[in-house]
Amino acid sequence: QSALIRDQRLQPSLLLGLEVFRQLGSNPQTLGLLLDNVQSHPQLSQFLVGNTSPVTSLAISPDGRIIASGSADDSIILWDATTHQPIGSPLKGHLDSVKSLAFSPDEKTLASGSLDNTVILWDMDSREMIGSPLIGHSGSVNSLAFSPDGKILASGSSDNSIILWDT
Repeated sequence: QSALIRDQRLQPSLLLGLEVFRQLGSNPQTLGLLLDNVQSHPQLSQFLVGNTSPVTSLAISPDGRIIASGSADDSIILWDATTHQPIGSPLKGHLDSVKSLAFSPDEKTLASGSLDNTVILWDMDSREMIGSPLIGHSGSVNSLAFSPDGKILASGSSDNSIILWDT
């Protein structure tokens, strides 16, 4: 039955497989279900498993080597895009769900925006926060983008504003 659903409608099959995995945890049967989806649909490359709550934002570094995932548990996980494993410990600094992520063009900085109305800049070498959180929005920071030269970071918020930050 699940193979028939999988072949006819990938999205429901994948969603069911992920929900079973989430509910029942990692075991041979649930991993088999996910693997079956990957093998049957070559456009699915890999499942990155490690977030402890819903993933709310994603960004891929300009060189494609690092994937950043923001989560409802206020953390950011950095993933090695080749090994599909987490890089170090999660980045923690926000007080609420991480809603947006962006890498600077030179890949030295990761910006994160949150439901806590702040933007945090992260040094990608040390994995530490650069200075204090940027405060200016009165609503969640839902989008981020660096200028091509990396000197300006734009943040968009649910408060209907866009702020341009000098980086």
